[in-house]
Amino acid sequence: MQDFNATQAYMRAYKSGWKTANVNGSGLLAKTSVKKQLAELKEQQKADLYVTAEDIAQGYAKQAFASLGDVIDYKVHTELVTDSDGNVLLDTNDKPIKKHVSDIYLKPSDQIDWSLVQEVHRGKDGLVVKLFDNQRAKAELMKYLKDNKADGDDVTINLIRSDRRNKDGNQRESGQSD
Repeated sequence: MQDFNATQAYMRAYKSGWKTANVNGSGLLAKTSVKKQLAELKEQQKADLYVTAEDIAQGYAKQAFASLGDVIDYKVHTELVTDSDGNVLLDTNDKPIKKHVSDIYLKPSDQIDWSLVQEVHRGKDGLVVKLFDNQRAKAELMKYLKDNKADGDDVTINLIRSDRRNKDGNQRESGQSD
């Protein structure tokens, strides 16, 4: 049941080579008792995995309205501009030249809904965060809503963004905790 391949399953169960497993694996599938056991396991899997169309739609809704602000935070600070020797550069009025620097970082792991994140890695220029395609999620969600709309009814989705609301239900600022 793990890889849906009789040969691979036989090789794993009996520690045999491919040739033996290829012959004997398909032979096992022909046995009535094995067929019955596989059917029971598949039914048990169905019972254990109870996912509805509404669950899928909710996942698409989360992806459709996700933003990088759900995953990353940033801080801006000022630094003095220096030359290659470390000397502070001065402007025409002999005042130190300052620059604004933004530091971008991931929010703490327990504050991120990882089902929204497709990929995170460190690129040559820093952190790279890729969310799932929200345009595709919106298209799939619209298709679902269109297919499940009763005649004359308007269909709406209430998406509670608990990660962006405080206990009173008010929008909170980025970085603010409850």
